[in-house]
Amino acid sequence: MALLAKAKLYRQDWGGALALCEAIINSGNYALLSSFSNNFKVAGENGKESLFEIQASLGQNGVPDNGHEYGVEQGVRGSGDWDLGWGWNTPTPELAASFESQDQRREATILYSGQDDGYGKTVPSFPTVPRLYWNKKVYPEPSMQAYTGRRQNSWLNHVIIRYADVLLMAAEAANETGAIAKATNYINQIRNRAGLGNTTATTQVAMRAAVKQERKVELAMEGERFFDMVRYRDWE
Repeated sequence: MALLAKAKLYRQDWGGALALCEAIINSGNYALLSSFSNNFKVAGENGKESLFEIQASLGQNGVPDNGHEYGVEQGVRGSGDWDLGWGWNTPTPELAASFESQDQRREATILYSGQDDGYGKTVPSFPTVPRLYWNKKVYPEPSMQAYTGRRQNSWLNHVIIRYADVLLMAAEAANETGAIAKATNYINQIRNRAGLGNTTATTQVAMRAAVKQERKVELAMEGERFFDMVRYRDWE
């Protein structure tokens, strides 16, 4: 239903997209996790916020190996203990500057070269590693490195669609049908979970911009941004 809702959203079938999203919302089967960052940790896999994710697992000492390379392809490209992957899909400075100052999602999304990794280790500085920023959403948890005996994160499930995406689709579709109060409710759930206040958007035009911004920062590094820009005709 969520994937069909997205297809309808892309075709600007606002009523059809909203109906599907609200069926999911009203089912009571899903909810936002209290911690945004847990969506990208083993503890959050197949949780209340996940609608569909590709499964992966890696046992103690790497056996049994049912992992995949989603996290490996985007890991820090370094050497020794920092040989965490291939270094693809790295954040841009523009994305790093897009988060509001109190937005808790920034530290869960962007790993900074030369700074603490959140687990007490310092990431090598640029240009010792070839990028200023890395995708924190696929960063390997040290406890899992110790358990599997591997540095690179091939145990992480690949989440295809989260409940947060459904709420943002519902907000966009509601706004386009003129139901701004509904859109406000849905977008505020996303913002409040991130530690932010309610949206200041009160018109359809302002809400449209607010939804774009929330999709940009909420779903950053998850494979949505390019396709959003295409459908928005937004070549920034």
